[in-house]
Amino acid sequence: LTQVFVRALDGRTRCLSFDRDDVSGEDALTLGDLRRALESSEGVPASEQLIRVGRLVLGDDADDRALCSLSDTREGVDVDLLLRINGGKGGFGSLLRGSKSAQTTTNFDACRDLSGRRMRHVNAEKKAMEWAKHAEERELEKIALKHINSRTSETKRKFEEIEEKEKERFKKVTLAQRESTENAVAVGIKLDAERRAREAESEAAKKREQRRKQREMDSMFGMGGISDSEDSDDDDGDAPAVVEPEAPTPAIDSAPVEPTRPDTPPEDAEAQKEEGCSPSEVPVVLPKDIVLKEYGAATELEAFGLDRLKEELMKHGLKCGGTLGERSQRLFLLRDKTFDEIDAKFKPPVRKEKKR
Repeated sequence: LTQVFVRALDGRTRCLSFDRDDVSGEDALTLGDLRRALESSEGVPASEQLIRVGRLVLGDDADDRALCSLSDTREGVDVDLLLRINGGKGGFGSLLRGSKSAQTTTNFDACRDLSGRRMRHVNAEKKAMEWAKHAEERELEKIALKHINSRTSETKRKFEEIEEKEKERFKKVTLAQRESTENAVAVGIKLDAERRAREAESEAAKKREQRRKQREMDSMFGMGGISDSEDSDDDDGDAPAVVEPEAPTPAIDSAPVEPTRPDTPPEDAEAQKEEGCSPSEVPVVLPKDIVLKEYGAATELEAFGLDRLKEELMKHGLKCGGTLGERSQRLFLLRDKTFDEIDAKFKPPVRKEKKR
């Protein structure tokens, strides 16, 4: 009794048993006996069967070969039932299946259609027919493009002409503006020079008038006369003034008249006002040290000025910036308070030492 395990077309494995009556040969079971048994059990014609034993795939040309010689095992034989596939000489498909780097292609130009023509020839013919079909449209597009280019070139030429005109106009306007600016600057310089000359002339006239009045006052109070040559002096003051010797005055029997001080000229009065004191006031002499108990208000400290108040504030460790009024008010706080009682906002900030 011989057993053969067959993997059928549905993937299931079946066990076929063969007696001596089923074997056509004398002793061994042949491949032809297995084909006939599969034809009766599976319904597959023997001519369409392929039997694979191990790595061998055998057809009907090996029916007389014994299965025991094809299998390495003695207990049973394992075979696979396959079918023949029509077409081609084979080999290329198995190579693709066996290669791990197989890639599918999308180029089927080398294939043939049912009439036997290459697909690339068929596709080229279709493209040629499509090209000939749209020939009229291409001609119209060419005419339209030519028209558009002509219009574009004409428009470009017009813009270039406009640009040239604008450049000429801009050049003329710029030249006119530059000339007008130069003329305006020249006129301004001339007017400024005339104004300066008038101011210098009026200033010289005022000085001459002051000297004349001073001579009259001096002659009235017997302080000596000044020669008339000074009247002819120029405004530059290069010529030195010549002073004539005082003439002796005759003795008069009557009591002498005490001379009185003449009034201050208006120019000197204005100068005294600008300096901050009236003609009758005597300049105040400020003390060397500031004693806050002697002052009743912060405004009285403003007479010392910004620099003196700054020195006092720095000496007492207070902020020294601000206006004159702010400095005087800050210093006046020390009149009734100590340094520790004063608010911290009047003290300079304490700088923290950087850690090394």
